[in-house]
Amino acid sequence: MDNLKKSQSVIVQQEKMAMVGKLTQGLVDRILNPVNYIINFSSITSKFVKEFNEVLEDEKDGISEDGYADMKDLGSMIDGNLVKIVEHGQSVSHTLKVMENLLSEGGANMAKISINERIVTIVEYFKEQFEKDIKKYGVEVKMEISAKNILISGDVDALGKVFLSILKNSLYAVCKKRERITFEPQVSVVMKDEERRVILHFIDNGIGMEESILQKIYDPYFTTKPSADAAGVGLYYVKDMVTKHEGTISVETKLNEGSDFVLSFPKWEKEKKPSGN
Repeated sequence: MDNLKKSQSVIVQQEKMAMVGKLTQGLVDRILNPVNYIINFSSITSKFVKEFNEVLEDEKDGISEDGYADMKDLGSMIDGNLVKIVEHGQSVSHTLKVMENLLSEGGANMAKISINERIVTIVEYFKEQFEKDIKKYGVEVKMEISAKNILISGDVDALGKVFLSILKNSLYAVCKKRERITFEPQVSVVMKDEERRVILHFIDNGIGMEESILQKIYDPYFTTKPSADAAGVGLYYVKDMVTKHEGTISVETKLNEGSDFVLSFPKWEKEKKPSGN
């Protein structure tokens, strides 16, 4: 009887969460469009301010010195305000888009996939997308992939976002450290093949984390990055997706030495046929 009540309670809670998700998705859509308008029109207005300044320079001789100085200051103030509006608007837009990803049915399209192929694809995509920072800071990106093709049950898109999110955090950590000291930044993905599970290590020798930070990293909206660089839901999403894949996630980290995020997934197992009577 107690188990039945617990099951009913879980179902009710899931239904409530589904309803909240739908309502939140609606709010995201309603907010995102106006925010995009704000960003676009602010950018356009900034171009008008630039044109105004050019005209002001051309007409400088026909304007009093005080009048010219006032208009120059006004143009500069307007342009500065517009830059801030665009910057904060983009931060809001980024947060909303991340929320949109969170609310999507990640982990719903489960299929038999090669974890080897998924890792290689995402690492190559990561190197291409972040080539500028990788070259600027001299980051070495390495992979140690099992020679054996390992299959798991997974959502291709969701796992891609998981791996990319961790790699982006690793890159951020080594770049921040490289800005302070000279060292050889490294970001590595190491795959280990166990009997029933596959283990993935995402290792960097970056800034690492304090214990007080480590306790909060999976909390929604917690971030140590500037608001323009992160929405604070990356690792929250990562843990949620790993859990949906019946996996586990842990991290070993040391301040100023680096971090090792460890993901573990069960291998693909053929469905067992029901035994006959």
